Amino acid sequence: MQKVTIKDVAHRAKVSLKTVSRVINNEAAVRDSTRQRVQKAIEALDFQPNMSARNLRSVLVMSVRNANPVALVRFPNVVLTKAAVAKLEEILK
Repeated sequence: MQKVTIKDVAHRAKVSLKTVSRVINNEAAVRDSTRQRVQKAIEALDFQPNMSARNLRSVLVMSVRNANPVALVRFPNVVLTKAAVAKLEEILK
């Protein structure tokens, strides 16, 4: 059986990937009814967050915050936010 992904949860709950992410990360910007729908989809599919992906995000955030562009070079295919790019440009000046 294939591993359930965040896309599967989003499809089942009829929401965006970002909404599923917000529910998983317990962010406030989600309606209660939507949160419940996503949580039901997570339970029904037995979704388990990918810890490698979560750890990669943590490394990238820490790298940008701590002004360590070397760590970012190890992950060249990651799409950065405008704020992250601005921070890197500031660091590399």
